[in-house]
Amino acid sequence: MRQRMGLRPPRSVVAATESYFRAEDTIGRWIDERCQRGPERKGLPLQFYSDFLGWLQRVGETWRPSLKEFSQKLDEVPGLERGWVGLGKDADGRRQESPKGFIGIALRQAEAELPFDDPLAKRRTGGDWQLPDDPAERWGRE
Repeated sequence: MRQRMGLRPPRSVVAATESYFRAEDTIGRWIDERCQRGPERKGLPLQFYSDFLGWLQRVGETWRPSLKEFSQKLDEVPGLERGWVGLGKDADGRRQESPKGFIGIALRQAEAELPFDDPLAKRRTGGDWQLPDDPAERWGRE
């Protein structure tokens, strides 16, 4: 009978193993704490990545994936897919470009506005996510 059904580990071992894997799923923990899921949710990889790095810093994680590695990990999450993310209209009423992002996930609004030290030092200006100015341009070149 054991050959046919295999060994069945005790429930406590199964529970401990599941708990361990949940704790080691850093992306999953970030999604649970900082994001909303659903087919109508969408967002840009750079927005998610910036928030993820801030969250890693806050919770004391040492892993710092590249943007590419982070995006590849999100690709593996069930229920998320890549697609064109419409951003609506600009101040003049013209339709904005629709960059490629993730469909099925969005940052929670209140969470997205928490005052993190943004590890990428990005700021939101004019509806676009931009990297910081070159310090040489900000303070003048000498």
